[in-house]
Amino acid sequence: MPPQPLPIRWFGIRSDGKVPDMARTSQDLDPRTLASLAPDARAKEWKRVLDVLAADSSDEWEPVAFAVWNDFLNEPDRCTDTWQALVEPVPAPRVLARLLDLSGPVPADSKLPLLEQLADDHQWHDSVIRALWFAIFEDRGDIDVPRARTLARRIHPSMAVSEYDDVVATLADMPDDCRSHRDWRERVDGPDQVPHLASARAKNRLERRRGDRRRRTAGPPAAAGERRVTVDRRRSFFGRVRKRR
Repeated sequence: MPPQPLPIRWFGIRSDGKVPDMARTSQDLDPRTLASLAPDARAKEWKRVLDVLAADSSDEWEPVAFAVWNDFLNEPDRCTDTWQALVEPVPAPRVLARLLDLSGPVPADSKLPLLEQLADDHQWHDSVIRALWFAIFEDRGDIDVPRARTLARRIHPSMAVSEYDDVVATLADMPDDCRSHRDWRERVDGPDQVPHLASARAKNRLERRRGDRRRRTAGPPAAAGERRVTVDRRRSFFGRVRKRR
């Protein structure tokens, strides 16, 4: 039986306690406007996005990261082109690390070559394992299970990266032809039993306001000898990035 809770991405809360203005950022970074631009003009817009993603202040770059993830990478018809525009050529290390945390919905064939290349450098191991974690557990994540297993065996992350155990244990149990944790759950429980991202996010916000910071275990108690994965739904990218950067 696969583990139950899906991770929820949480955009960051600013230092003054207010939520960043995601609506304004999404208007500035409008997919229809970008699509209407000539290739050179579109490249300049993506360069502007990369410049903002390099900012020191999370108040500046988190809203843009959310807009890229929500309005582009989560849309199948523009995901691959967006990813290629952002990582080719490979951006500065700080920007690349932030993009890897957004890469969950990117098709496995598009992101795994980059992850496999980065795995040759130990300083990228933490970012690679987080990218695999998002690819597996995000609502629209995409992963090539056999290829990801091989990649995970090459990774030796720091002790601070708790996602590693989740990735290794889940990949060991997932069928080879599953594309994500959600795909696996739908096969076992049925599509009607798997919550949608919107309803799960609303529940997560309510729990956050109540100050509920307990870890969630993955579903009901495991049967004797059954492997289960514990997933902390607060460990999503937009809720914890300030602790790392």
